[in-house]
Amino acid sequence: SFRRLRGTYCLCIIYTFMKVYKMHADDVLSEHDKKALFGNIEELLHANQLFLTAISTATPQNVAETLTEFMTTHCVPYAEYCCNHKRACEFLRDRERQDDRFKKFMADGLNAANSQGLDLSSFLLEPVQRIARYPLLIKNIINYTTDNHQKCEYKKALQAAQQLLDTVNVAVGEHENEERLRELEFLLQWHDYKVNLTEACKWGGKRELLVTDI
Repeated sequence: SFRRLRGTYCLCIIYTFMKVYKMHADDVLSEHDKKALFGNIEELLHANQLFLTAISTATPQNVAETLTEFMTTHCVPYAEYCCNHKRACEFLRDRERQDDRFKKFMADGLNAANSQGLDLSSFLLEPVQRIARYPLLIKNIINYTTDNHQKCEYKKALQAAQQLLDTVNVAVGEHENEERLRELEFLLQWHDYKVNLTEACKWGGKRELLVTDI
């Protein structure tokens, strides 16, 4: 069930995302714009190709170990992708309002035969949601596992999935904090005077913005 619903599905979502949208973006987006919008999606595709190969050949006895390996070794690119997601959504909204060619590009993608009825914003969100779903899925597997040894191995996989989710959340939080500090840097500029808030403090490490509603 895991192999059918999660391994193949996630790979198909990312592959379709690439085929429907990214591969046809050359006419409307520069390389810089494609990076802003799609981030490191190729790395996610590669990671999920490896995962699908591994999970498809796994035996019932080592599925849990395969999951743990995937979470700890191949999911590193998810942090970068999730950090870029907010910026990608902002870019998408702005470009769709301002550019008729891009609006048509969006409509063509949605109407494509293999789009699965998902618009570009839905494709962009799918990898972000995927990370949060893995712990829930593994918990369900544990609930239906009777063999004590396999249950122990699935608990290791659950710990790896939760740690991955925590790592991604921390990375996203730090990234958003740095973005807010850069915005504040811009507001604090005065003639030739500039302040660098993203540079680490001499004694306290990275700065953190504690109040945002000012």
